[in-house]
Amino acid sequence: MVTGVTEEEKCWVAEGLNCKLGTLPIKYLGLPVSDKTLSVADWHFLTEEGHRVDPWQGLFLTSAGRLELTNSCLSSLPMFAMGIYLLHDSTHGAMNKSRSRFFWEGVGNKRKYHMVDWAYVCKPKAFGGLGILNTKFMNIALMLKWVWKLYQNADGLWADLIRAKYLGNNDLFSLADLVSLSLEASGEYSTNSIYHRLSLGAVVTHLKDVWKTRVPPKIKIFLWQMLRGRLPSGDQLVKRHGPSDGNCALSGDR
Repeated sequence: MVTGVTEEEKCWVAEGLNCKLGTLPIKYLGLPVSDKTLSVADWHFLTEEGHRVDPWQGLFLTSAGRLELTNSCLSSLPMFAMGIYLLHDSTHGAMNKSRSRFFWEGVGNKRKYHMVDWAYVCKPKAFGGLGILNTKFMNIALMLKWVWKLYQNADGLWADLIRAKYLGNNDLFSLADLVSLSLEASGEYSTNSIYHRLSLGAVVTHLKDVWKTRVPPKIKIFLWQMLRGRLPSGDQLVKRHGPSDGNCALSGDR
């Protein structure tokens, strides 16, 4: 790949080296690299990684098993990319779609209802969710770490380039603002602390006992749905235009 010269000079260099001309973006260490802003299409490979669940045969997993695999595998796949780039909202949305479908439906052609909004599912358990990773919040927390390193006078070519190109003699933030982002008693930056701060919400006390109950995890998820009024009952199916008249299938009551 040759940059900064005319097309004629590029061809001359390629012929002299007996190689083909490459074009940007290219992939380096599995991530796209370009001299321009990366488009949503350049990150399409991240949204396709949801197909990795196919060998797990999610049809035979309980809701607790799918929850564990969603968090331990599907949510961790884009972590490296999120530590280098601030991804597009639509890319996060596409990843959420594949994670949500696996959690609620498993693997297979049979469609199932997504009973709870995904943004709520991704809240920490203390705030009423299931604790599935919010990729957008984690992306922000990981990127802020680079900002923190700059203000800690980090050394390296990457730091010199960013200071020369974007900062100069100016500050993007005040030092006081960045110190408040550390959130740790030690004064060190913590990605987990930033993620927790971004995820803050109203504490849901009536669900606290659900997670302490000594029952199988799949029963805890069932109780979580029940207390939120999000079991696939007749009235909920009607709201989703499903095959129901709104009455209970057992008692016939509405």
